[in-house]
Amino acid sequence: MSVTIFSRSAPAPTRPSVAPPVLRLMLTTTLLFVMLASANVATPLVRLLEQRLSIDAVGITAAFASYVFSLMVTLRIVRARGKVSPRIMFCLATVGGVVACVVLAHADSLAWYCGGRILQGASLALVTIAASGAIRDVMPDRPRAVARVNLIASSGGVAMGPILGGLLSLLPAPLSTPFITMAAMIAVLGIAVVVLEPPPYARTGRIAKDAGSHPDRASRDAVRVAAATGFVSFALFGFSLSLAPVFLVPVMGTESRPMIGLLCALPILASAASQLLPFRHALAQPVGLAVMALGLLAVGASALGAGAVAAIAGVFVAGVGVGVAFQAAFTSAVRLTPPEHHSRAVSDIYTITYLGSAVPVLALGLLAAVWGLSAAVAIFSGVFAVAAFCGAAHSIVSRGSLRRRLANWTHRGESTRRRGPCGYSRVRRRGRQGPGLAAVVLDRTDGERADRARVARRGRHRRA
Repeated sequence: MSVTIFSRSAPAPTRPSVAPPVLRLMLTTTLLFVMLASANVATPLVRLLEQRLSIDAVGITAAFASYVFSLMVTLRIVRARGKVSPRIMFCLATVGGVVACVVLAHADSLAWYCGGRILQGASLALVTIAASGAIRDVMPDRPRAVARVNLIASSGGVAMGPILGGLLSLLPAPLSTPFITMAAMIAVLGIAVVVLEPPPYARTGRIAKDAGSHPDRASRDAVRVAAATGFVSFALFGFSLSLAPVFLVPVMGTESRPMIGLLCALPILASAASQLLPFRHALAQPVGLAVMALGLLAVGASALGAGAVAAIAGVFVAGVGVGVAFQAAFTSAVRLTPPEHHSRAVSDIYTITYLGSAVPVLALGLLAAVWGLSAAVAIFSGVFAVAAFCGAAHSIVSRGSLRRRLANWTHRGESTRRRGPCGYSRVRRRGRQGPGLAAVVLDRTDGERADRARVARRGRHRRA
């Protein structure tokens, strides 16, 4: 999970770099990729961690939520700070990432493990901010390429974490080897980035301040819709990265940690792949939410005994729906938000989105402690399937609502003019007019407007 919270304003010219731009880009994206992977290598190790830390589903979700909350808080603090050196952020992120992995490799209690996860979340927030600015600095005139690189690095890192964790756990010391390996990789890449990377942009990490004015109602509504869509969507990712390994072992009938890690990464891979596809239809958001709801219903059916096929198909289909719906909602919010409010809008969207990956997971852990994991997953899937269906219905209804049509009619001026009686022109809105709507409005003719302009010119000449 990653977020770019910088504004869209063009960066100022930067100092010449010692390293070639391609090398800088590779080092930065690889560091971001590895740190995101290190935050999720523990996913297939959950059953082993249950034994070593003597915890249950509540402890697992608490550890995951501590990581998410730390990430959120650090993002908000750095944004409020407004000016942080990228080199310092890379240094702090590297040191914090290495220390966090060492703590997680040797933690023997839930408190120590949560402490490592908190440090990991803060380090990931710092490297996300610094890497996003560095990638944009290398490609200042290619915003689409910057977005694609960020997407591949962030989604790829999150998805590769469970897979690497499962593979590295096959080596001796399965609870220590994955974390120590990731710590070594972070140290090497972090030092290389700090040494070879110049100040990524001349603004030295400055995050653009929002203007004093307030965004209009359309942009505020779009931000709320994107945040709600992200909350519902990322609940699936939170489940996949926390309790899904415990749930999938009995459903799949296997203890293979590489297989469990691959299945946990499947919805994230599906989501990233769907965002790379050129699906730009006007109904992308409701369609994506509906597809997500169908996938969640299949996951709930697998919890009730439908089998492994329903679980695999469900997480894959739900991941595709998440990618399509969230991309459409996020793009709409960014498009409707004025540039001076872009940074704040994106930050607010991802704050609510990250809450969706933490709060529902905590509730799922509490339900599992009371009614068992299978029943809890069925309830969880049903609730969020209904929420996704409701979101899809709301999106469809709002597109055809009277308020939206009137707003389009007023602001976009899609109208046809016909000459009416008494020298007035009749303006009719394209499309059907509902009952009670005024189908005709009056406006001044071109001739009368010209007369008023001549009178105004004469007045100016007389004053002169």
